[in-house]
Amino acid sequence: MSRYRWQAEPAPRQAALTDDLDLGFDQLAEAEEWLGAFHADLAQAGVERVTLWQDGAVLLGPMELDPATSQAGGPASDEKG
Repeated sequence: MSRYRWQAEPAPRQAALTDDLDLGFDQLAEAEEWLGAFHADLAQAGVERVTLWQDGAVLLGPMELDPATSQAGGPASDEKG
């Protein structure tokens, strides 16, 4: 069974996000879902780019996280303007 893991650069300033990154995911869809849900949080925590690893090999990335585009979507942007 494949194992998927996100690598963030630089490492996030929030321990909870670092813990999630270290856990990894059994399914590609789970890894993609997690990034979609926490994209804004990662950018706000100082992460500039992420890379998705599959069993020790790069699958995707590095992909830039743009804080300006992170405002649309994700749990950190639930505010109404």
